[in-house]
Amino acid sequence: MNEESDFYGIIEEIIQLTYPHIPNLHIVLLKCHWVDPIRGMKVHPRHHLIDVNLKKLYQKDDPFILAQQVVQVYFTEYPSMKRDKAGWMVVRKIKAQRVVNESKCTETFAYQPEEVVPVPIVATDNQSYDLRDLNGLQLVVDLSMVQQQAVGTSRRSA
Repeated sequence: MNEESDFYGIIEEIIQLTYPHIPNLHIVLLKCHWVDPIRGMKVHPRHHLIDVNLKKLYQKDDPFILAQQVVQVYFTEYPSMKRDKAGWMVVRKIKAQRVVNESKCTETFAYQPEEVVPVPIVATDNQSYDLRDLNGLQLVVDLSMVQQQAVGTSRRSA
């Protein structure tokens, strides 16, 4: 469908039809107040913006539409105080958020990689590194007061 054949309106009522003799058959109808496509709708020739006037309603007696036939839109007012924009709103189509049904899978799988990931190796060497701050601060640490302890042993107080 193109913009010239689309209808825009406000939902007045949502009706769900249930057929008792056919299990799980539901039909959703929307009863709407439709905007008159001739007097209440304009399409900007250059930018293809759609404007509607929600006060200029369609007088035909055909208010119902199937829920599967609609696209969700929102209307926003012009921030202008000009008289030619009074009562007119811009139509913006949006993506409706769909409901995702969770699968009934009862099997759970452990999350683990299929292959072994190598662990990074930290090399220790006796090379000295410059620990000066680039902003000019210098940190001086006096290690003469620290007792040396072999790696892997713990210090216990008696």
